[in-house]
Amino acid sequence: MSVPEGAYQESVAQPAQSGMGLIVVDRIFAFLQTCAKWGFGAWVAVKFTEDLRLSIGYLAGQDTHADLMLSYFVSSPSGLTVSVSVTVGVSGLGYGLLERTLRHRTLARYRNRNAELERRLDPDRTSSGLTADGRTHPRDK
Repeated sequence: MSVPEGAYQESVAQPAQSGMGLIVVDRIFAFLQTCAKWGFGAWVAVKFTEDLRLSIGYLAGQDTHADLMLSYFVSSPSGLTVSVSVTVGVSGLGYGLLERTLRHRTLARYRNRNAELERRLDPDRTSSGLTADGRTHPRDK
């Protein structure tokens, strides 16, 4: 059984031509996708700047609440701004302490579950020595 001499070359050349067509189609779709992505981004930027221009034009020459608040804080005695900043700082500290307490409670609630799962996975595992609520053991401090 003999194979004609040009048959092998034709069968090899055929998939290469169809593969080349797929590459071209893929590149065309990639280009269209990039155009759509950047075109949409440009459209959003144009709409945003247009809306911003209209907003500034509408408020031109008018007093706004932000302007009044800014002038109040700038012209007020420094005691007011200090009291506001201390209030914000103390509130942040209180929030941080509250979140810390909540984290310790959550760790204490899940401690037994985690210890049981660790015992199942590795019975020879030693304890880390943390307290029930996840704090460092007192002797390690």
